[in-house]
Amino acid sequence: MMFDNHVLLLTPGFPKDENDFLCTPPVQDYLLKYKEVFPKTKFSVIAFQYPYEKSNYSWNGISAYSLGGNNSRIKKLFVWKEAIKNAKEIHKEFSVTSIHSLWFGECALVGYYLSCKLNCNHICTLMGQDVQSSNYYLKILNNEKIKIISLS
Repeated sequence: MMFDNHVLLLTPGFPKDENDFLCTPPVQDYLLKYKEVFPKTKFSVIAFQYPYEKSNYSWNGISAYSLGGNNSRIKKLFVWKEAIKNAKEIHKEFSVTSIHSLWFGECALVGYYLSCKLNCNHICTLMGQDVQSSNYYLKILNNEKIKIISLS
C-alpha cells in the first residue's frame, strides 16, 4: 500500500501488545480511529520507557519500537540516542512527514531535534503538569517551531 503521510509518534509508553488496554487508552483510541479515517497515513511509534523490554513489534498493524528505558535516569541519554538512531532508520525506509510527541518532556526534546534533522513538522500534545512553568523543557525548546495541542 502506498502512503500519503508518515507520522512518527514519540511517547514515554505504548502498549506492549493488543491486550495491553491499560496503557494510554486515549492514545490507542486516537491511533485506531485515525487509521480508520485516514487509511493512507502510515504510523510508526517509538516508546521511550514502556514496555520495559527493548523490542520491535507490530501493534494493530503499526510498527512499534520499544527502547526499554524503564524510567531509569541513568539510561535516559542512551534512550534518547537510541530513539534518534531508530527514527533515522525509520525515515530511510519511508520518509517521515510529521513527528507527534506526547507530552512536553523528553519526547518533545527528541522530537524537536528530529524535526530539524528530518525537515518535517513537529506536533506536541500537552496534558496536565507538563504545562507548568516549572517544566524545564518549556524553557529550553523553541516553542515557535512546534505545533502545540493542549488537552487540559
